[in-house]
Amino acid sequence: MGAYLSYIKLIFVMLFWSGAFISGRFLGSYYDALTISLIRFSLSSFFLICLFHKDLKKNKKAIQSNLIDIVFLSLSGVFLYNILFFKGLQTVHAAKAAVIIAFNPSITILISSFLFKEKMTLQRALGVILALAGAYVVISDGKNLSFKSIGEGEFYLLVAAFCWSFYTLFNKRTLRKLGASTLITCSCILGSFFLFLGYLFNQNSGFEVFEWIHLIHFFVISVLATVIGFFLYSSAIAEIGPAKTSIFINLVPVFSAVLGLVFLNESLTQELVLGGSFVIVGVFLVNWQRITEGEKKHLKI
Repeated sequence: MGAYLSYIKLIFVMLFWSGAFISGRFLGSYYDALTISLIRFSLSSFFLICLFHKDLKKNKKAIQSNLIDIVFLSLSGVFLYNILFFKGLQTVHAAKAAVIIAFNPSITILISSFLFKEKMTLQRALGVILALAGAYVVISDGKNLSFKSIGEGEFYLLVAAFCWSFYTLFNKRTLRKLGASTLITCSCILGSFFLFLGYLFNQNSGFEVFEWIHLIHFFVISVLATVIGFFLYSSAIAEIGPAKTSIFINLVPVFSAVLGLVFLNESLTQELVLGGSFVIVGVFLVNWQRITEGEKKHLKI
């Protein structure tokens, strides 16, 4: 029963994360990317501090000694990623954006193989090729693609995926020292600070178009996707392990496509379905080694 409860949690997490694409797309029609990011992480920081203030006090010395690492992770994983993410959503449909971001594990394994000499198995290489092919089909809409023909929104989302890859690769050491709850809380707090500085110097940012329905969408991207999503995802990792948990991330493009169809009247093209399928299968192959290794460790326990 415990495992099934974890699976239910993860389905809700994927719905919340998919909802962030829908709400981000909606809010992008009213606010600039910097304003959306600032509100998201200001709210998230408040709730995370309420939840994990004891962890912050307990790890005070570790936070101080790893402050440079936390600053880098805040800049890459919160500040840059989210500005690029919401900037991209202003012109790219939610489902298409979700497929581009889902390409992230393949980017991560490529960077890791070059920078850290991580072994590139035949299976992983096939997964990367499939994911690349899928991303190409989605970004190009099935047409010939050159660097100049890449849309502005697609470009922002690709760079965002690279930013998240660097965040993923460089947070491992700090994660071991601080723990997940402390690291994400500190990253959100510092990220909010950098976003606030950017907001002060950005004359285009503002709340002039605020409507009450916007609160629902800010709630989705901050409380549901960031705070509750993190809490449920972390508890699922503790219960069934990171290997099985990571499989569910493949549901985000699927849920985003369905939610975009229902709430934003977005259409599903053949290129999006085909390319998205390639990306999902490719990411599954890239992660398969970790999944099987995690299963072996689970059986030993």
